Amino acid sequence: MTVYEIHKNKFKIKLSDTEVLALFGSYTKLFEMKKETKILINLLLKDILSKRKQNFKNGKISADLKVIKNFGCEIYIVCSEAIEIKTTAFRFKSFENLINGIKALKETKFESSLYKYNGFYYLMADNENLSYLINDFYSYKTRSYIFLEKVKEYGKMIIEENAAQILAETFN
Repeated sequence: MTVYEIHKNKFKIKLSDTEVLALFGSYTKLFEMKKETKILINLLLKDILSKRKQNFKNGKISADLKVIKNFGCEIYIVCSEAIEIKTTAFRFKSFENLINGIKALKETKFESSLYKYNGFYYLMADNENLSYLINDFYSYKTRSYIFLEKVKEYGKMIIEENAAQILAETFN
């Protein structure tokens, strides 16, 4: 097991294939996420976090599990209340929906970036009013810190900065 401290309030735990099988017995138990599996994961997290208590004393702990059969798993741990989340991820089913949403905006000069992850386009924006303006075009939105970080880590970055402005200038 390897523990990475990504940020003072964010950790990633990697378990190898051998460690997953030793702890849980099979990948099926991880995929089904029954009570005994949840207890094992909680015990594992408590052990790891007890050694890093200073980073998690004022927040609620969130965990996200990524399991890849025969390759192990990764557990992302975040103390979400200790982090101020300003960014919202807007998911678009297609590039056409994304562009139509951008065209509906009157103002595009705000912090934004664009990623493609699991076949969807994600506009990451620091603009709380945006959801009302493009409501008809996006299929989902979230401010989950774990999800935002997952998209940034595993998604393909298309436009790093000023994505809304660049798309508006290009397609209007």
